[in-house]
Formats: sequence, structure tokens, C-alpha cells
Amino acid sequence: MKWRDDPASVRPMLATLAEPPLAGPGLVYEPKYDGIRALVDVPAGTKGAVRIWSRLGNAKTSQFPSIVRALDAWRATLRAPVLLDAEIVALDERGRPAGFQRLQGRIHVIGARDVERLDKSQPVALIAFDLLRDGDEDLRGLPLTERRARLEARLAAAGPARPSRVLPWHSVVRISEQASGDGRALHARATEEGWEGLIVKDGHSLYHTGRRTPAWRKLKLLRQQEFVVGGWTEPRYSQTGERSVWASGLKAHSQPRRTRRVAERARRGNVSLQRTTWAPTRRTCPRTDDRRKPLPARIL
Repeated sequence: MKWRDDPASVRPMLATLAEPPLAGPGLVYEPKYDGIRALVDVPAGTKGAVRIWSRLGNAKTSQFPSIVRALDAWRATLRAPVLLDAEIVALDERGRPAGFQRLQGRIHVIGARDVERLDKSQPVALIAFDLLRDGDEDLRGLPLTERRARLEARLAAAGPARPSRVLPWHSVVRISEQASGDGRALHARATEEGWEGLIVKDGHSLYHTGRRTPAWRKLKLLRQQEFVVGGWTEPRYSQTGERSVWASGLKAHSQPRRTRRVAERARRGNVSLQRTTWAPTRRTCPRTDDRRKPLPARIL
């Protein structure tokens, strides 16, 4: 099928939250990267400019100059334009994908000088996992396995399998890990390394633009712990309609001497107390800035 859409109008295919099997014929397993979903229009050669949009269609090109520079180096090798479905991720000190918290500080930064400063202080990468356009050809009507093969062909020089051909942009523009048919090893790594989860895809699935479909399923890894909420303080930062509280307390079942330590501060993007939860919590828990004060024996 011939490509006819304006790349700026395309929205990504979305996954449903489910409990897919960890092994199965025709299934494809990928890490669930904790970053910013991105659709990336990459023209070939020197004509035009790289453009990046978020899942909702917001322009992100100017916020990630290091990714744009890497894509500019890559597109010099292309003979035709491509449209990638990818994830922008922050990198940790070892160059591995890290959590979204490392990206939060730059989401609304628009000043060129500030953007460059943040880009240098917090390295990022673009991890591609799907190819929607290849030249004049619309690949969305092809099965995932065929789209993946085309993506790998475009990024064929990258990765440890061909170290002699690794170029500077390969550390920034990457291809997602993938396991076919059996995701148990990837799941074990995800658990050990604290990933957000896995995305399990039907290898025969077509690409449904802007739709959430069970052909792609999210397998989330939840890390849980029991705590006692022992007090709260006024918020340090104003959040309209929402209160930041000190969700302190102790690990109730693992502190034999009934001592406590601060476990977490509840805030947006981390451990959030909803309004319906906050009202009764405020009535029963004291406001206190003294975290050394012992908790009442009756709740220990």
C-alpha cells in the first residue's frame, strides 16, 4: 500500500493491560520502556528535517537535540524516508534505559540553552520498535514480524552482532530488545532489574493507528510493600486540587523493634493519595514535622 498520510497526523497503536502468557507460539516479547512514546519522521539524505511527536501529537523535536543529531547522522545513510514508532528514554550511568523520573524535569523546558544543558546532564536514547513507513510504502497493513524485519534492515549496522560497523549514533538510536515465543528469560531480567514490565505482541498483528487493541498487551510488574501511614506535613510544592502528604511510616512486618523510618513522600507521579483516600487519612493521622516521635503502640 502506498503511503498517503501526513506523518504529523499519525497516532501510535496502544496496548491493553492484561495477563498474557509468558510463552506462546506467535507471541513477541519486548521490554516496557519507561519513557516518552514518540513517532519520528526521518527524511532521507539532506532534504527536510527530522520531526518528533509525542503520543498525543505534541512536538518534541526541539527538546531532544542529541536524538535529532543522531537521527541526522543516520538519515544520511537512508535512500527513502521512514516513520518510526519508538520510545525516548533516559539513560543511567551504565547507559541502560532508566525510569521516567529522569525525564520529568525537561518535559516543559523550551529554552534552547536550558534544553542543551539538560541534554548534557541527562543522556537520552531513542529506542525504535516499529516501522510504519518505508519510503513510499505504508507498512501498517503488514504483520508485525515483517515490519520488524524491515526495521532491523534499516538499522542493520547497529548492535554488538556487528561491532566493526558500530557508528557514533548507535548509542543514541537503538532498536528494542525482543524475544519470540518465550518471554520467561526476559521476564526474569525485568524482575531482577526492576523494569516496569513487558509488552507482549501478536507477531501477526497489523498496526492499528491510534487504537488500543488486545493484539498488544502490557504485562506490568508491581512492586508492593505494606506500610503504616504515621503522619503528614503541608505540601512543599503547590498542586492545585491535590495535597502532597508525608506517607511515612514503617515496614510493619519487618521492623521487630517497632522502629520506623521514612518510606516515601506521596506526590504526583509516585505514591499518590487520592482525594477520597486523603480525607479520612487527615482525620485519623496527626499533622507532624517530627519524624522521630514514636508511633502509638496500639497501631504497632
